[in-house]
Amino acid sequence: MAKKNGTIKDVAEKAGVSISTVSRVINGNYPVHAETKKRVLEIIDSVNYKPNSIAKNLRSSKSNMIALIVADISNYFFMHLAKGLEKVVAEHGFNILIASSDGDVNKERVLLKSMHQERPAALVITSFDSDGTHIRDFTDSGIPVVMADRFIGGIDCDCVYMDDFNASYMLTKHLLDLGHRKIAIANVLLSISSGRSRYKGYLKALSEKGLKPQSPYVSSGNFDAESSQAWVRGLFKQKSPATALVCANNIMTVGALMAFRELSLEIPRDVSLVSIGEIPLQELIHPKVTSCLHDGFRMGELAGGMVTDRLIQGYSSPGRKKILRSEFIDYGSTAKVGR
Repeated sequence: MAKKNGTIKDVAEKAGVSISTVSRVINGNYPVHAETKKRVLEIIDSVNYKPNSIAKNLRSSKSNMIALIVADISNYFFMHLAKGLEKVVAEHGFNILIASSDGDVNKERVLLKSMHQERPAALVITSFDSDGTHIRDFTDSGIPVVMADRFIGGIDCDCVYMDDFNASYMLTKHLLDLGHRKIAIANVLLSISSGRSRYKGYLKALSEKGLKPQSPYVSSGNFDAESSQAWVRGLFKQKSPATALVCANNIMTVGALMAFRELSLEIPRDVSLVSIGEIPLQELIHPKVTSCLHDGFRMGELAGGMVTDRLIQGYSSPGRKKILRSEFIDYGSTAKVGR
């Protein structure tokens, strides 16, 4: 009978060291005392532990870097995602290299091409690309990839993202239950999965009341506050403006708030406002904006766990999906229509 292969946990227990120390010996990416290294290598042989091909590649290239590409590093959500990711991977001797695509597909592709040449241990990305060719370069090279906050169909990799459909649905339904019927949405790009899901949630809530979206009340654009401010300003200067607004992310909500201040519109007396994601410095705003909160830190932790599963534990099954639910919090930025 063939000898059963041991696991990295078996090696760690027999050697009296942590799993991360065993990983460092295998990867060669962090100093380990010579005697400890010798003992670990002997036990690896005795228990017949066979590191996966990714770990072998890491050992030869000595990469301890996790590449992280986010849409906008100044966004609180992505800051927290990076912190959650770093917390997990640092426990195993890995560092993260962060880059921001600024929501520009061409810049993202340049970053991916450059990072692929550096052969990182893994890639975590919030992609704006609907094609994903340059991401496939990583998966084809045996480099683990985790798509965070969104996904691209047809790429076999791990994904962790929010239940954007339900978040948008809950916020829109909340406004409908208050009697609003002229509900606008400042949405993100429909070319990315999160934008499509948020728009579908909005449509679902409207359809349950027999309503259809009205084109003047729907925007699909960039994540930045300036474009949101300009669109909201134009929307609420119309003869028949919306009575409520759904903002599809926290930065766009900031733009909406700037527009409302510019137009001397008071929340919720003149307009009801809800947001997907909590906005920065929420404590300084009165009332706070009713939101479906997205936990970026938890998403980063889960992405880190997916990475280390493959790099340390040798997990080699097809890509997994983890979906996080949003938390709805009514902060008082909405009111019954015509109140």
